[in-house]
Amino acid sequence: MNRKGLIILVLALVLPVAVFFLYGRGNKLPARISNPQLFETITDERGEISVSVTPLNDLNKMREWRFKVVMDTHSVELNHNLAVISVLISDNGREYKPARWEGSTGGHHREGMLVFENVGPLSESFKLIITDLGGFTRIFTWQLK
Repeated sequence: MNRKGLIILVLALVLPVAVFFLYGRGNKLPARISNPQLFETITDERGEISVSVTPLNDLNKMREWRFKVVMDTHSVELNHNLAVISVLISDNGREYKPARWEGSTGGHHREGMLVFENVGPLSESFKLIITDLGGFTRIFTWQLK
């Protein structure tokens, strides 16, 4: 076996062992690889529509805030424009309209991201309000940790 083949063989044997010792013994992946969820998912199941919302960022450190929204129903068409019927309210009462909706546009099961830009820092809490969704105003409130 030549020198190049020997080096490849050694790397092929050493690399899996190194990965096992670093990550296979209960250690978590580095923060830059994992995507920790800092806030809980809140679900509103009133009426014929179930709506679940999860903030996906450390909101005090981001200029763009992203909320994962999942809507499910078996009886009505989900064709609401979430960028129009949603508002984010900071703990000091300031209101922010979404910059955009990134997701599906209709059907009985919709999922996507509600994106807000240039939101100021918060100190205690924030809430997302989605109006007139299946006849109800949905209010999702989170406390900062």
